[in-house]
Amino acid sequence: MYMWRKDMGDFIIGCFMVHDMANPFLHTTLILKLLNQTSTKVFQMCAVMTVCSFAVFRLMTYPFMIAVYTYQYNVSTLQAFSTMRVHCHAFFWSALALQVHWFYGIIRVYLKHLNKKVE
Repeated sequence: MYMWRKDMGDFIIGCFMVHDMANPFLHTTLILKLLNQTSTKVFQMCAVMTVCSFAVFRLMTYPFMIAVYTYQYNVSTLQAFSTMRVHCHAFFWSALALQVHWFYGIIRVYLKHLNKKVE
């Protein structure tokens, strides 16, 4: 499996294009909230899809990239992290921390909405 087509970085670019697959649900949920349609089934479905797609396409992208790297070069995960350059580590961990922060915010808002609906 040769993922890097002449070292042009197509795999990395593809992974970050997959990042945006959560955006339609996120924006639809926001639009429905602005239109005060938070009690509809469409809003509930979009909120669940936002959480699920964000977890899969944003949070799981980074471990997947490391898994592919370890498979391609036949190294362990620890060796993969030790052979990465410093700027790769900085980008990887800062981007992952940002995604975790946003995911926490999405979960918090969704749980707040569920608690308001129960009352």
